[in-house]
Amino acid sequence: MNYNLATGTLAPLTQTYSIKSSTKSVKDYIVGGAAKLFNGVAAHDIPLTTTLGTVALSDVSQEVAPAGAATTAGTQLLLEIKPGAIPASASGTYSSNFTIVFEEGA
Repeated sequence: MNYNLATGTLAPLTQTYSIKSSTKSVKDYIVGGAAKLFNGVAAHDIPLTTTLGTVALSDVSQEVAPAGAATTAGTQLLLEIKPGAIPASASGTYSSNFTIVFEEGA
């Protein structure tokens, strides 16, 4: 993520994902729930909102692509990771590591 000195904000990360399933919908979730940027000081954590298409991801498995022609042929969805507010006292080197699990739906 790029930090903008003039506005004091972090830019979101985006990546296009190709989603395909031969017969079922596609669901996903974040292992352990919502992610965050951290520098080792809990008071300095920066929350991250992760969306795939129009679905905000959490630790609950949710459908992101319904079964049907689009998923059979393949479709593309935008993954976006947006940082929340940066604490006023935050400083240092930040990192994050989280896993998104994709699975077949019903």
